[in-house]
Amino acid sequence: MDLLRNKGLYRIALGQETKSKDEDKATKWENRQDQARGLIWISVSPDRRFHIAELDTPNEEIKQITKVFGIKNEFRAHQLENELLTLDPNNFFSIEDFFVQVQDP
Repeated sequence: MDLLRNKGLYRIALGQETKSKDEDKATKWENRQDQARGLIWISVSPDRRFHIAELDTPNEEIKQITKVFGIKNEFRAHQLENELLTLDPNNFFSIEDFFVQVQDP
């Protein structure tokens, strides 16, 4: 999302900009759609792109990515937090040993 914001494509990716009836503006809008889709595609791991492969717009892709990955990431964050809370730092030789115990799968 930050990459889309930095390139000025966030609003178009969210579907907040619509295609103009003016031919020049419509071409510009289509180019911005393509740019947004390209940024989304390079942001998604190649082995996860099947989730968005059949979608036509960056807005559909953003919605699908949020649907598939958003909840899992929030759940994993809570899971990691709980794992950290149950570990006692006094049982480890070093701080590195302590943090190695909580690994992202």
